[in-house]
Amino acid sequence: GMAHIHSKGIIHGDLKPPNVLLKADERQHIGARALVMDFGLAAALRDDATHRSNYTAGTPFYIAPEVITDHKVGRASDVYSFGIMAWQIFTKLTPWVWLGHEKGFGHNQAFWKVLKNAKITVHPKLMPLASLCTMCLLRDPKQRPSFVQIEQYLRRAHKEVVEALHGAEAEAQPDTPS
Repeated sequence: GMAHIHSKGIIHGDLKPPNVLLKADERQHIGARALVMDFGLAAALRDDATHRSNYTAGTPFYIAPEVITDHKVGRASDVYSFGIMAWQIFTKLTPWVWLGHEKGFGHNQAFWKVLKNAKITVHPKLMPLASLCTMCLLRDPKQRPSFVQIEQYLRRAHKEVVEALHGAEAEAQPDTPS
């Protein structure tokens, strides 16, 4: 969904868990579709623009550093917000709570210093997803992946997980005598 709205030159501007609805995917046995809602703070970009200046809206825990420091919002700002949500999935905490700072963006510098050296404890097979999360949270917006890249990465990861699950099911089934 985010890749689509970005392709239309729209920035969500307030991507956070309450604005993402997960709906069971009837086409698959496992998984869900994410539906993005609440475009009240959305911003439109001009055709070739990478960002929009003089933007100060958003939810403190999910705002990208460039929005806070430079008042510029762009596609990479939404990617950063997605990265915060992904971090929450892996750690079950916002990065701010994880650092012991629950008041929000007054602690940006501490967060980025800790993130640089962070050791996220996840199952080894999930490390590529933890790495994706970290890439989304890079300080420099130009270094963050696009939602097209994120979607491709997640589709590959989903396929690998499904194949691994099917392989585990096949191994768990007892051999039947012929």
